Amino acid sequence: LFNNPISLYESNFKAVFIVVDTSIPVPESYIDFVSTYDYLSIADVNKLNSDPEYNEAATKTEPAIYSDRIFGFRTLFYNICSNGEFIARLIIDELIRPFTDRDCALIKVLADAIQIGLHQKDLNNLNQPRELQTVLKRLLDHKLVPTEKIESVLRENKWVISDRYFCICIEQLHPGKSEDPMTALAYHLSRINIHNCHIIYQDNLIFLFNLSKSSATQIEILDLFCIQL
Repeated sequence: LFNNPISLYESNFKAVFIVVDTSIPVPESYIDFVSTYDYLSIADVNKLNSDPEYNEAATKTEPAIYSDRIFGFRTLFYNICSNGEFIARLIIDELIRPFTDRDCALIKVLADAIQIGLHQKDLNNLNQPRELQTVLKRLLDHKLVPTEKIESVLRENKWVISDRYFCICIEQLHPGKSEDPMTALAYHLSRINIHNCHIIYQDNLIFLFNLSKSSATQIEILDLFCIQL
């Protein structure tokens, strides 16, 4: 249909899928890239967020083309929103043939179909314990949460109050700006240790680790964070 590779990324830059027609000659470097890459690196995310052209493109409500200044090839993209909130981006990489007006029409049709499937889904938190996030936010808001409620939510996550916990707070460098860079960072850091819950609260990224469930110590987790940051 498009010939060119097509991909779908969540708002936190995590790849949902990348489709490449291997029957058509594609640069070997690109094949290597998509075979091992399921999310953009922090370095690439920082490049994009410091690029004025990207920041303008990220707000588009119609199909648009992003230049080849960073990745070496142009991309045709369409931002997918749900209830006015940006949730994903459909992307076509210009590797096989030049874009046409037909591509712009087709990407919108495909994106609209995908949007129906993604309706009311919170992609950034699919693997996160929602109820625990709610409890954390209430506690950070200095609101009273009954002990029974905390115990119940922890049990759903196979945690208990007597477990040992470790909290990390990462401040956003530019408060008030888009949460996209923070959600991307949260995704990367959450892969360090699966026994965690994280939320973005008042421009800060809050991580709660369960040390009793984790094979890594507090120092080891901190060391891994320092490497990623």
